[in-house]
Amino acid sequence: MSTTMSNKKKGKGKKFLLALVCAGIVVFLMVAMLFFVMLSGMGTNLLQQQKSNTDLEWVLSPDGKKLIPAQYIPIYQEAGKKYGVPWPLLAAIHKVETDFSRNLSVSYTGARGHFQFQPCTWVGWSYSGCKGTLGNLPNSVDITNTALIAKHGGFGVDANGDGKADPYDIHDAVHSAARYLFSNHQKGEDWFGPKGPVWNYNHAQFYIDKVQRYTNLFASAQQSESGGATYTGGKFVWPVKGRITGVFGEWRGSHSHGGLDIAAPLGTPIYAAADGVVYLSKANPGGYGWYVGIDHGGGVVTWYGHVYQHQVIVKVGDKVKQGQKIAVVGNNGRSSGPHLHLEVHVKGQKQDPLKWLNK
Repeated sequence: MSTTMSNKKKGKGKKFLLALVCAGIVVFLMVAMLFFVMLSGMGTNLLQQQKSNTDLEWVLSPDGKKLIPAQYIPIYQEAGKKYGVPWPLLAAIHKVETDFSRNLSVSYTGARGHFQFQPCTWVGWSYSGCKGTLGNLPNSVDITNTALIAKHGGFGVDANGDGKADPYDIHDAVHSAARYLFSNHQKGEDWFGPKGPVWNYNHAQFYIDKVQRYTNLFASAQQSESGGATYTGGKFVWPVKGRITGVFGEWRGSHSHGGLDIAAPLGTPIYAAADGVVYLSKANPGGYGWYVGIDHGGGVVTWYGHVYQHQVIVKVGDKVKQGQKIAVVGNNGRSSGPHLHLEVHVKGQKQDPLKWLNK
């Protein structure tokens, strides 16, 4: 009898163990499927982000054509495309650092080359000789050694394929600057924002402002394709003449885009989309820079972002007519190029502006 009871217990134990194993397999498969779905969604978002980057074109301005030496432009464009950096930003830094390589003197801290890299930034700060320094290294250290750069995580790049990463070679220097800016940039982040890519290049605010001015001067952002925009028709007039560079609802890395971006040169007039009353004109810490709001009645309001305060020609309380000029296009706030950010709100909820604009 004791033997029979023991066998029954063993049988029950085996069944319990088998059930436990089966349950574990089911849980594992469910987690794997969930993980696969998450990866698929992330892949879609990344593809959308990459497409939005490729849709954006930077068009050389008359000032850019006059001021930038022509031989450098293809190099900026190549590096910008490879690393996802606006090529006019590379041109602007080149201008500010060495006046387009007209002044290649070594700085007092040892910065050198076309883009004035510190040797330790170029070769990598983990190099033993960089400890306790401002970033300079003796000339006996071969900072063009690509193996040394790879070992210490430096930003020097051998872009021309000659086996050396040379800060005095223009191809290497431009690509290295692009790589450095890219490594300090988060998706959707303002290139000129606090602790952003340009700040990491040089912490001085006057330097950041100067680079931003040249970036805006050299080129303007435009859209090469429609970016998937569809026009459903509406009663609002288009507030600015330009090209769509961002549509409502597209994924921006950490959030969904809440408006419509229309690229246009700095100073392009912005018009009221419809009759209404100006109910706000203020700075926005969320990235719009200075923006203007118009109340059209019935719970419908429009916002016009990235303008500069001194270029707004209406004030709170003003009654405006549809098509009346209210400001001009700027590049204020979190912006990678001159454009208008237009939002439509209905009773506090953001709406797709394309459903309100006429064809």
